Parts: sequence; C-alpha cells; structure tokens
Amino acid sequence: PTALTASYIAPDQAMYTWTASAAGETSWTVVYGPAGFDPLIGGTTQVVTTNSVLLSNLTPLQTYDVYVYSECAAGLTSEALSTTFTAPPFCSNPTSFAATSGNDSIMSSWFWTPYTTLFPSTGFNLQVVAQDSALYTGTVYALDNNFTDTTLNAAWYPGRALEVYVQAVCGQDTSAYVGPISLVMPLSNDHACGAHEIIVGAPGLLYNNTGATVANDELLIAPPVTGAQTSTGWANNTLSHTTWFKFTAPASGNVRVDATGVNYDGQIAVYYGADCSILPSFTLEGANDNEIDGNSIAPNFTICDLIPGAVYHLMHDGQGTAGNYTIAISEVSVEAGVPGEVLNICYGETINLFLGIANYGLGGEWVATSPAVVLQGNNFNSTDYASQQYTFNYVVSDGCAIDQATATVIVHAAPSAGDDGTFTVCLNEPFVLWNGLTGNVDANGTWYNSTNVALTTAQDTSGAIPGSFNYDYIVESSYCPSDTSNVLVIVDGTCDHTAMVQENTLGLNLYPNPTAGLLVVSKDMLGMASMELTDLNGKVLMSQLFDSATQLDLATYPKGIYLLNIQMNGVHFVERIVLQ
Repeated sequence: PTALTASYIAPDQAMYTWTASAAGETSWTVVYGPAGFDPLIGGTTQVVTTNSVLLSNLTPLQTYDVYVYSECAAGLTSEALSTTFTAPPFCSNPTSFAATSGNDSIMSSWFWTPYTTLFPSTGFNLQVVAQDSALYTGTVYALDNNFTDTTLNAAWYPGRALEVYVQAVCGQDTSAYVGPISLVMPLSNDHACGAHEIIVGAPGLLYNNTGATVANDELLIAPPVTGAQTSTGWANNTLSHTTWFKFTAPASGNVRVDATGVNYDGQIAVYYGADCSILPSFTLEGANDNEIDGNSIAPNFTICDLIPGAVYHLMHDGQGTAGNYTIAISEVSVEAGVPGEVLNICYGETINLFLGIANYGLGGEWVATSPAVVLQGNNFNSTDYASQQYTFNYVVSDGCAIDQATATVIVHAAPSAGDDGTFTVCLNEPFVLWNGLTGNVDANGTWYNSTNVALTTAQDTSGAIPGSFNYDYIVESSYCPSDTSNVLVIVDGTCDHTAMVQENTLGLNLYPNPTAGLLVVSKDMLGMASMELTDLNGKVLMSQLFDSATQLDLATYPKGIYLLNIQMNGVHFVERIVLQ
C-alpha cells in the first residue's frame, strides 16, 4: 500500500486510508500500538477488506506507531507501510494566541474551536515562566471562559523577561499548552524615581534593558574612569542603556553587588541621595565594571561602611547591545572569631593556631604579627624561635569587609638539668653536688640521693662505706618534659675525711647558698683577699677586693650556677654559687 493519510473523527478515534498498489490484494492487515512496539508480537490488529480503517479507544496525547500490510492471493503479504502519530486531546487546542505586556500586567487573546460539541471549553489556563525556562516550571493562572484576559502580578518587575502559554480547559480534560510568546515587562525603572527595589539577601533576578534610555542628568553623575576591576569607577564612563534600582543597607553596612548570574557586559554604580529627581545631588558610594578578582565582564564588587537602614540607589548600564542581566545584593558579614585561651607550648613543638580562638569562620588566613615568623598554614612550629610570647591574627575578608581574631602563644624553654658528671670524695666527707654538673644547668631543680630520697639542698656527706653512689638532678616544667642529669659520687675507702681535715686557713664562709640574690662572703684570716665571679663559661662578671666580709647582690643576673674564685696568701678556693 502507499499514500497513507489520517483524519480524526473524534479525539479518541482516527480514520486511516491508503492507496492499493496492485491488483490481487484481497484484504489489509492493520497493526497499531504505543510508539516503539514490535508489530510481530504486540499491538492491536484489525483486518479490513477496504483501503481504510477506524482506530478507536485512543489515549489523548499518546504517540502511536501504525503498520499496514497488503494481503494478496496465494497467501502472500507485502512489506509494511508505517507511520507515527500522536492522538489529540479531547479538549482542542487554542489558536491565534497573542500577548503583550504592561506595567505589572499581561494582556492576552486567542481563538478556540471544539473538536466536538461533546467537549466544550469551561475555562482557560495561562502559564507564565521565566525566559528560557521549561514549560510547567512557572505559575498557572486560571482564567474565565472568555478568549481575552488581563492578568496582573506585582512580582512582574520592570525589565523581567517572561514566556507565556495558554491552555483550554474542558471540564476534567485540558488541551496542550500553546506558545510560548516571549515578553519583556515595561521599563518603569528607566529613571531614578522609578527605581525597582532589590531586597538584600534575596536571590538574584533576571532583568532586560531593551528600550532603556539615557537622560542628560545621568551623564553628569557617571563614575570616573578608574579601570575595569576597581570598586571606585569604570573602564569607560559612557552610558548606553541605564536602568535604576534601590536597596536598604543592612545592619553591617556592608554589601556585595553581584551581576555575574549572566555574563552580560554591564557596569554598576551605587549612590546615596535624598531626592531622586535631582541626580547631581547624588554621592557616589562605589562602582565596578568587571568582576573584582574574577573573569566575568559583569560587575561583582563590595561596598562597605554604608549607613544601616539608609536607602541607596543603583544605576545599571549596559554596554553595547541591550539584553538580559541579573543583580543580586547580599550582606557581607565576616566573622573571624574571638580570642581564646593563651596557648603554652614547649620549645620545638608545633601548635594549631585555631586552638587559640573561638567561634571562628572559615576561609580566613593566619598572619604572624612578627615578620620574622614563618607560618605553615594554621600551624606554628616553634623550632628555631626564641622562648617568648607570640601573637598571630586570623584574618577573614570579603572584599572591603575585614575581621580578625588574635591568638597568643607562649613558647617555654625546655628545662635543662646539665650534663652528667663524676667526682671522688673520701669517707665521711661533705660535698656539693653542683661540682659534678657541667653545661647549662637550671638551678630550680631537685636533687635525689642514691635511695631516691629528695634532698633539701645540693649538699650531702659521704658515709663510712666506700663505693659508687648515683645522685639524680631533675628539673620539671609545667609545659615541657622534665630533664634529668646524673652525678656519680665515688667514695674512696682509702681516705677518711675526719682523719685528714685540713683547716681552712682563711676561715671562709658563704651564705645563703643557694641564694635568691644576696650572698654574704666572710673570712677569719686578717688581710685583703681578691674575689672574682664568673659564669660557667669563664666570663668574668664581677671582681673586687674585700677584707673580713662583704655582701654581693646577684639579683640582676639570670638564675643559674656561677663560680666564685677567692685568693689570699697563695691559697685559692673555687665555690659554686646557685642563684635561684
């Protein structure tokens, strides 16, 4: 068969006819079903003896495949003649649809004829969607049964681009939507006194500046030429398509003006002024041509220090061809946090600086207040830095809005118990344990004898039993691991101190030792003696002569161990002084 044609008898019925291709055709087999079905194993089959067939019980808007086969003598069957069609709705579609826009309104009209008197219209639906949005994503307005309508909506702001569809309603059934017709709302904001209000924090809306004009007084307030990516002017201060908006400054006084929702070549300026009819009285607050630190040719910048609650005007200008653009205004609020507890660490340790602040926001940067300190992100490694207090600022910024919180770190020096040593004494001999240590020694530690009993001073006396005895010196710290040194005291059994005590020919006496600052030095022998105070490295700190007694003030020296050398009449004594 050839020349397959169709006509609709009713919304659920279709008449198909075709032309017989040769003599000898005895009948025709028609198979139809949902699009994509296999005619060899499915579908509905009808055998007819004329070159037409009525397809019944069709589902509105369902797409069908139809196959027609010629049945010939001797049991031969032709190849299929096939087609595809979509069943119409029971409710017929509107025709001659037209629509125009007005302020906050859409005026529309159409014609409508029923498929059959069994399905009359009972009303119509108008669907309005944003430009380039899919059908069924917009708002549906139920209309009466007339063929014209004026639909109002205050949300249809100036320059808004919309697409409009119309649909017939036949009781419980509806037609397909017819359209779209593209519309742009009139530019009632072509001048400052008609400025459309933008709500701070609301999603950015799509605008269109087709038909926007430039007034002479707008030329007088065009921002200066400061470059494309600045917040104080434009790359070119000529005006082409100006539209106006207004907004109320938020509590922080800081806002971001973002038009990058569409990469449209526009430029924006923000003004403060009491009278919208006198543009030369406006004061420029900020302006931008291309996105700051970005790639968009649309504006995106921040303005700070606006008056909270005050109303500001915004002028948008399109460069070149008119078209669609977006504007979103949001409050810029940066929170760096608040100072927390002081962080105490031991020299050589690494600390996470976020532990030193609280309620902080993300996206900031840590900066040392000392240029000599190098940070590793939010970590401070105290190795190679002095044991002292350091401060670090956590800075969060968004354009011109900046906030910071300070963390304080105190680096404590690791305690030092000095280097191990050994010395020999006789039986029953008093000795000073300081004489067994070398190196850097902190004087605020505790001595422990060979039985692990703490000593009140660094002095002890050997017993009557020879041997080797270990003394431990431990220096503790609140923030660092303790340090321990060892002094091995060898008691020589071949000598007895009580049997060979030699008189101190000078009758020398030093007290108190250890001392907190003042040290009294006295002697019994008459005559002048020389005295020299050195540190453990041999550096001379003080030297003087004294007769019978003198008092030394060591309070200005750092705590630690010092050597006091005294000479008189060929006799030389060296005593260790502990300043604590």
